[in-house]
Amino acid sequence: MQNNFLSDYIILQTIGKGTFSVVKLGLNKKTKEKVAIKILKKKKIIHKTDKIRLEREISILKKLNHINVIKIHKINDDQEKYYIVIEYCENGELF
Repeated sequence: MQNNFLSDYIILQTIGKGTFSVVKLGLNKKTKEKVAIKILKKKKIIHKTDKIRLEREISILKKLNHINVIKIHKINDDQEKYYIVIEYCENGELF
C-alpha cells in the first residue's frame, strides 16, 4: 500500500539499497521531475545512535544549499517507515 504522502509521485525501480533503507526512483506527477525516494523501515533503526545519525543527516541536509549537496524536497513518516524525497542525481553517488 502506498503512503498518501507519495501520491504526488510515480514510484519506479529501485536504484539503491543500504543497511536501513531502499532508494526508489520517483517521478513527480505534476512537474515530471525525477526524484530519489529514500524509504527507511523504523523497525530496522533499533539503536539510539542510528536514530541520532538519521536525525542529524536530515537536519544538516535541510540547512545546506549548495550545488554539490543533494537537496531534500519532502520528509514524512507513517507507523512503519520514514520517507525522504531528495534530489535525484543521475549517474551519481551519494558518498
